[in-house]
Amino acid sequence: MIQKFISPNDLMRTSQETLKQIANEFGKTINANTSELVASIWEEREKEKFKSVLDKHIDYLFAHRGSYVCYKVNKGNLTSMVKKELAPLLNKKITLKHNDIGNEPEIVGVYKLKEEEYLVKVTYLVKYENRIENDDVIKIPIIEQTNVLIDTKNDVVEIRTNFKISRKIINFFHQLDNDIVFENVKIEKDNIIRNLDATMTSSKGYTIGADINLDDEGKLAIERIITFIDNALEDGSQNLEYSVLIEQIDKLRQQEEVNNFVLLLINGLGKLDLGSIFDDEKKEDLNKNSLYNLVKPYLEPNTMYLTVPFTDGVVEYFTINVGLEKNVITYLSTPNEKLIRHIRSKIL
Repeated sequence: MIQKFISPNDLMRTSQETLKQIANEFGKTINANTSELVASIWEEREKEKFKSVLDKHIDYLFAHRGSYVCYKVNKGNLTSMVKKELAPLLNKKITLKHNDIGNEPEIVGVYKLKEEEYLVKVTYLVKYENRIENDDVIKIPIIEQTNVLIDTKNDVVEIRTNFKISRKIINFFHQLDNDIVFENVKIEKDNIIRNLDATMTSSKGYTIGADINLDDEGKLAIERIITFIDNALEDGSQNLEYSVLIEQIDKLRQQEEVNNFVLLLINGLGKLDLGSIFDDEKKEDLNKNSLYNLVKPYLEPNTMYLTVPFTDGVVEYFTINVGLEKNVITYLSTPNEKLIRHIRSKIL
């Protein structure tokens, strides 16, 4: 039963348009802000009509704007884990006291969204905040909840939060069944654009590591490249012998630090607009730059903004942000379960 699973927090994150439709079906005023709409809906939760009304809007109640991270089963049986650990909790309201909630996630609800798709609600302690009450400093626990979709047909766990928290939650599911091993689903830039028939509106950032750590050969390669650039700038020309530069960059390639360094190379020249690297309107001028053409194969965007068409009777366009370094999809437009399911199928 949905009333055993849904929380006020789910409703607070639901679009106002959907909340107004639900409130209207309960005969409530729709001329209200989000908090007022949620309060008026929540007070109906014990009534018989609550389930039938919310079921009509099920595709919008847990599909919210924000980050989604997918993990695929690399080893083990996800269906078996669901039957053993999650099925017994279906449609049960699990209540935990704040003092009992720690850093490790706890399941507070399981709901069957459709055949072979389950929503699992987990809660966990994020941090403590200090507040002053009557001259005393009181530590207040900050508790959050996250919805996790488990797709047993495709062996996928989709965690609807940021990457850092998703790692904690996926480790929790691994602990439920140590035989299951998960891996972060890799999002390929060209594949996702093509498979979604998407348009890239912009991109920013570049794939980077931490500090640049090179051995002596790598450091010597950098020194030679910098010398080459100095000479090129001093001569006011880039029409120099490039064989030395090519040789040194090839050495850096083997050390997996070339993405960091070629970015410094281009930025150091001060002649290129980095934002134009993935801007088709500026690409023509950029392609005339010899140094850019040399290092272009080693550059990758870190974040893409895509406009995605989706047809469900009518074509609509949604905006998503794709983080390629950690394989995170962030919905900037309000999605629904059908859209999320569509995009999820295209990255698997």
